Order: sequence, then C-alpha cells, then structure tokens
Amino acid sequence: MSVCIKTMARYQGIERALGAALYERVRSARVLVVGAGGIGCELLKNLVMTSFLNHIEVIDLDTIDVSNLNRQFLFQRQHVSKSKAHVARETALQFEPNANIVSHHASIFESRFDVEFFKSFDVVIGAPSRCLQLARLLTAMQARLTTYPHGGTSTACAWLRTFL
Repeated sequence: MSVCIKTMARYQGIERALGAALYERVRSARVLVVGAGGIGCELLKNLVMTSFLNHIEVIDLDTIDVSNLNRQFLFQRQHVSKSKAHVARETALQFEPNANIVSHHASIFESRFDVEFFKSFDVVIGAPSRCLQLARLLTAMQARLTTYPHGGTSTACAWLRTFL
C-alpha cells in the first residue's frame, strides 16, 4: 500500500464525519500554533493526525529542558537544549510525513509577526507560556476578528478559553 493510499485511508472516517466540503476546508486550512510546550505539542500532534496537513506553522522561543520531558511527549532526552518549535515539527512529521509544517524558533514580538502575518491564517491556536505572549495574540486576533481558542497551564491548573 502506498503512502498516499495509507494517508487517504487514515482520514476516511474524518471525511465521513465532517462531510466532503468541511473536510476539504480542514485539509486546506492554514493553521498557526503559538507555543510548542505541553499543550502546543499535543495540539500539533492532533492537527496532523486529524488531517490538517496543508500548512501548519508553530512559533516558540523556548528550548527543551529536562523538566519538560515528563509532560511534553514530543521531546526526548537527546532534544534537551534544542528549539521546542523545531523538534516539535520534526517529531510531528514522524506521525504524518505528508504534513506541511514550518517551525519558527522565535518570539511573537518580532516585527515579522505583525497583524498581516496573523491574518494569513485560517485558524490561530495559542498555547503560550507567558501572559505577554497571550496579550500580543489577542491584539492580533482582535484585528482579524476571528475565533481564537487559547489554552494554557499555570502551576497545577489548566484552562481553555475561546475568544470570539
């Protein structure tokens, strides 16, 4: 069985559940994930496993620490001190090699990540580890007037908010 046929077979159930038109929108969506930590890793894996394959970008300035290994499953001991965004991309591609994933080891405060950058995506999902990153994302999403799901962790608490 070829890779293409395997990929098609993997997503048949999703296509049946969503219908052909919505399934095509999902497959062709441009998705931005901000944060490649505990929640960002899970999001990235879930996106590629549920057929968001056209274009995914992930941004994170952080590097992998030993303390991340017990909760950020895309990372292993050999990844310590490497970019979370780059390693998350490489590991997610092992789940689905046909996915188009671009990683940025960068801060969302850089000028290249302006409102126009955010407007180029159909879906923006935030899992930033810092409140200032969230504020930057919210400003960009208000300019876009789009739905923005945001999840995060804080000490022993986890939460998910959707901003409309």
